Amino acid sequence: MEKTKTRPAKWNDRYAIYVIANGVEKRKTREVILGLCSDLTRADAEEKLRGIIRTEVKEASTGGLTLWEFLIKAHTGYIACRAPAWKPKWKMVLESLYDCHFKDSIAAKKLKDITRADCQAWLNSKAPLSKSMIHKCRTQLSAILQEAYAQDLVEKNRAQDLTMPESKTPTLETPFLLKSQVAHGLKLTSGYADKREYLILKLAATRGLRPNEICALRVNDIQGNQLMVDEGVVEGIAGDPKTKGSKAPVALTEEFRLELEACVASRSLSGDQFLFTYKTGNPISQNITCVVS
Repeated sequence: MEKTKTRPAKWNDRYAIYVIANGVEKRKTREVILGLCSDLTRADAEEKLRGIIRTEVKEASTGGLTLWEFLIKAHTGYIACRAPAWKPKWKMVLESLYDCHFKDSIAAKKLKDITRADCQAWLNSKAPLSKSMIHKCRTQLSAILQEAYAQDLVEKNRAQDLTMPESKTPTLETPFLLKSQVAHGLKLTSGYADKREYLILKLAATRGLRPNEICALRVNDIQGNQLMVDEGVVEGIAGDPKTKGSKAPVALTEEFRLELEACVASRSLSGDQFLFTYKTGNPISQNITCVVS
């Protein structure tokens, strides 16, 4: 049992278990973070580790974990291993995906008993969903079984390269705005007393900004004839944009700059205040919808 060198300090330890892989017994070492040193005494951490080992021994004696048990298992389960690297928005999306689409027939199967046919049949059952959702399901099932393989819980990842079923959900003929639709939207919203919808549409259509980047724009991002894009809003909190390459200045025409400055003046904004906010002053959600007819 030792303390991590990084702050805040955590209790960290290793333990060994024996697994059967391809008929051969192998000794595998696990490493686990047991909690913050400020929350647990050494004795508490040691007792927690004993509980983890007892659980592993019990699981081995009952034939192993089900897919769902492995997904949500504390410390060494899939979410516990992968979630620290997820951004908040992605974490929310994946947890919703698991809750809605993984609590079915395959969830109750033991990991070691899952066959490729089981995986393909499960994926085929997702045909009523959109193509993108089916793709997410396929990707996540493969990632879960790959983690199980890395931990020697299965002999092989049976979900690799599954065949995508044909989605039964029709896709839009044009999943984007046509030039004529953009022109109509700008003409209509330019007549609104509040120019918020007009400016948001214009930023998206003519400057290619993502919704979360638009919501994170501040007064001091207007820098002469350019707009500095260096933040994105996720769940009402401004942070880094979606990609590192997104941090860059975007050119503004003289006309567009004057329109943005007029918006700032009409709202008496200054400094690092957000351009588009709720009455509370918080940035608007990236999921805000404006219906233009």
